[in-house]
Amino acid sequence: MIIKTFLEVLPPMVVLFICIAIGFVLKKCKLLPDNANTVMSKLENWVFCPALSIYTFMTRCTVENISKHYTLVLYCIGAGVIAFLSRHSLQDFS
Repeated sequence: MIIKTFLEVLPPMVVLFICIAIGFVLKKCKLLPDNANTVMSKLENWVFCPALSIYTFMTRCTVENISKHYTLVLYCIGAGVIAFLSRHSLQDFS
C-alpha cells in the first residue's frame, strides 16, 4: 500500500525537483532577472492557479461525483456557513 502510493507520487515529485533545479541553475548563471520571482508569483496567482481550478472543475465536478460524495458536500457547505457566521459575529467585537 505505501509503496503503491509512493510510486504514484514519485513522477510529479521528480518533475517538481527538476523545475526547482532548472530555476536554481538559471538564477546562478544570471540568466533570470532579479525580479523573476515577482513575475513568476504573479503568473502563479493570476494564471496557473485559476487554470488548475477550472480544469479540476471541468474534469472532476460531475453530477455522478457530487451525488456519490453528497455527505462531504454537505459537510463543506456546513463548514462554510459556520465560517461565514463566525466571521460576521467576530466583526462585532472589533
